[in-house]
Amino acid sequence: GIPSAQRLMGVVPQAGHMVHMPGHIWLAVGDYEMAAAVNERAAEVDRQYFAATNVTAGSYGMYYAHNLHFIAYARWMQGRGVDGIRAADALAAVLQPMAESMPEMVDGFMAIPVLGRVRLGDWPRILQLRPPSERMPLSTATFRYARALALAGSGDRAGALREQAAFETTRAKAPADAMWGNNKTAPVLALAAEVLAARVAASLTEALPHWEHAVAMQDALTYDEPPAWYYPVRESWGAALLRAGKSTEAEAVFRDGLKRSPRNGRILFGLMETLRAQDKTEAAEWVQKEFEASWAKADVKLKIEDM
Repeated sequence: GIPSAQRLMGVVPQAGHMVHMPGHIWLAVGDYEMAAAVNERAAEVDRQYFAATNVTAGSYGMYYAHNLHFIAYARWMQGRGVDGIRAADALAAVLQPMAESMPEMVDGFMAIPVLGRVRLGDWPRILQLRPPSERMPLSTATFRYARALALAGSGDRAGALREQAAFETTRAKAPADAMWGNNKTAPVLALAAEVLAARVAASLTEALPHWEHAVAMQDALTYDEPPAWYYPVRESWGAALLRAGKSTEAEAVFRDGLKRSPRNGRILFGLMETLRAQDKTEAAEWVQKEFEASWAKADVKLKIEDM
């Protein structure tokens, strides 16, 4: 728990991976600031090591990329989009040589920057991105997924449906047993397909079963940190329930979500809005305080319809 993370910090200050390790505990307990901060320090230690030894290959480079992934995920959980994108783009730059020589080794990791932009709803930027190499089917499928969401978010449902079809074509070609972190590719892309189906659905009524199924699929994924999927899907399921007028069910989903990702600002925001919809004013005020603390340095403005 937290005492272990505190004891581990500073024990081996010049070993980047040891500096990083407390970040796993901080992420699990929802202290996203500490999760990001220890990994920012670990990344700096790694850069110092690279400069001193000129060794960047093998596990050293992957440990560094892992630190950057942690930073990106934690900053996005804080709503700090700019900082998260900076880390994600740095990760892609670090892994680019491997993407050219051994694409199958880093395919899933190369998808992180585009998924981060989906997390932030940066639809114009996503629609400007060039497709990745066809040698990276996971990244290509993710690219199609992102474009479909960007078009849907921009009001072009017909375009979104075309990209959804392109995503399914790419998904069918992806090696089912290729690894996406600790998971096989097939269940991760199946989850992506379910989220996409919910996003392009013609109505909330049609979308709700897809959201519920997507949550179950996410729960079934193998443990990984950062998680295999780029965001907790309960954020979207709860928001969809609230928009559909099912505030009691939405409250249950958001409360369950907080057990699984403590201090999640987006879930706190959703819970706050759900409590307000039920005229639970005092409870909403308490949750608002937690939300404001979690979102204090965010550059992302939240709306239920965007979650």
